[in-house]
Amino acid sequence: EIVEEFIAEPSLAAPDDGELQVYLDENRDKFAIPGRVSYSQVYLDASKRGEQVYSDADELLAELLQSTVDIDISMVGDSFMGGYRFTDETDFGVGRIFGKDFAQQLFELPVGGWVGPVESGYGLHLVRIDSRTDVQIPSLEQVRDKVRMEWLAEQQRQTNDLLYAELRKRYDITIETPPAKSFGTGNGE
Repeated sequence: EIVEEFIAEPSLAAPDDGELQVYLDENRDKFAIPGRVSYSQVYLDASKRGEQVYSDADELLAELLQSTVDIDISMVGDSFMGGYRFTDETDFGVGRIFGKDFAQQLFELPVGGWVGPVESGYGLHLVRIDSRTDVQIPSLEQVRDKVRMEWLAEQQRQTNDLLYAELRKRYDITIETPPAKSFGTGNGE
């Protein structure tokens, strides 16, 4: 039966550009070049500030927006062990620190000015997006080799699935459970 699998493995013909383009279009997320964001954040700890955290955020945001000098953001807001400035982070990198929802919002905020508050699992943050690039879907030319390898692997998986389905039709599969062991009472039984 193993021999059948080796015999059944096709030597797949190389896909043409049309097939590769269709595969790329259907699997955009697999080949996407992640967006990146550079940003600064000021943290406001809701557990320390309680209900006041939202009004504190509004006041601090107003101060940041009105300031004409570069403020040392590590000295405003609350202490945050994760840092204050982040450079060229992907959504995965941002999400790892602040959570997926926070990361999603960061990639939607305008570039250049302080905004917020933005919530994370830690509390509230005032955020300034310094630069951002959006997710890019590469052209076939840029990722042809990778798309070709993935296409071939997918074709092989589909062929194997068909082969295994055909093999299963030929056999009855019975799973036998071993008999339960008998445990004695400790009296020599």
